[in-house]
Amino acid sequence: MAQLFTVHPANPQSRLIKQAAAILRDGGILAYPTDSSYALGCAVGQGDCVRRIRQIRGVDEHHHMTLVLRDLSAIGHYARLGLWRPQREHEIGSAPCRERVSPRG
Repeated sequence: MAQLFTVHPANPQSRLIKQAAAILRDGGILAYPTDSSYALGCAVGQGDCVRRIRQIRGVDEHHHMTLVLRDLSAIGHYARLGLWRPQREHEIGSAPCRERVSPRG
């Protein structure tokens, strides 16, 4: 069953955030807005949800999925990162980090 949440951008309602988090923990799929469209997401470790998202999108198991984090400091929980330094000073903060990482496990 689909459920629509309208969350206030400046003052998000904690009740709605908790409801959405519970749906994700229970294996639900989330459609959320991006800068250009919408994306589908699920909680980390929900293999069945990942398969459902791939089926909905029409991609196979070789299609890479995106890991969305609160901030880059959280990546250490999910992957090992090598030392990364920008090649030029102007690259600092100028583009999203798109480095390939190794999964933990």
